[in-house]
Amino acid sequence: MASDPGLAVLSPWDGRLFDPGGYVVEVNRLRRGSAAAALDAIADFARLHGADPEQGTRAFFLLRLLFVVPGQGEAPPVLVGAPTDATPPPAGAFPLYPLALVEDVPLLIVPGFELAGFPESPLAHVEYFAKHGQLRPAPLRPPDDPLGLADALLGSPSWHRGAAEADEDRALLRAQLLRLVRSAVRVQGVDDPDFYASLRAPGAWERHCAAFRASPRRWNGESYGE
Repeated sequence: MASDPGLAVLSPWDGRLFDPGGYVVEVNRLRRGSAAAALDAIADFARLHGADPEQGTRAFFLLRLLFVVPGQGEAPPVLVGAPTDATPPPAGAFPLYPLALVEDVPLLIVPGFELAGFPESPLAHVEYFAKHGQLRPAPLRPPDDPLGLADALLGSPSWHRGAAEADEDRALLRAQLLRLVRSAVRVQGVDDPDFYASLRAPGAWERHCAAFRASPRRWNGESYGE
């Protein structure tokens, strides 16, 4: 059994290191084929890696981005432990929780989870989406300039955490967005787990935004390129 190399490079559940771009590319690649082929690829990955709760979160996340369930408001919960979210969102606020899909950009809004009990296998979600789901009707298409999405999300009526967490939430999400645009602007240390903390320094975020916006690169279907 060979694991799909596209799935193997996706980010697991770690908000400090999450890279939305890999999920956008993999969702768009898999939806070009059949639902059955996509489910088989994810099931193969889950059989090889799903026993590791962190690795298995790749499969959980990809399934909820790739499939929609007609008439179903929320994806089934990811039961690998307790999300490190001191203030869980109200029902329906984030149907793909712990992800938020903002203008076709997946953002990981909960930095991590605490393992509790025996984690659910991703194969349970493969079976769920095989029975109830359909491939998303259109590819994911991030905006040409996505760097304002973190601030828009934190300022939205759906956002559930308060001012005490806002600085860290904003920095974590901004770091995810800089990984998304990595093909357009080089940011030193962006893959370091503590990189997000540097974005809290005065002027740091604005400098990264200016560098990106000075680039002619925009979303080309797979990355931010010419």
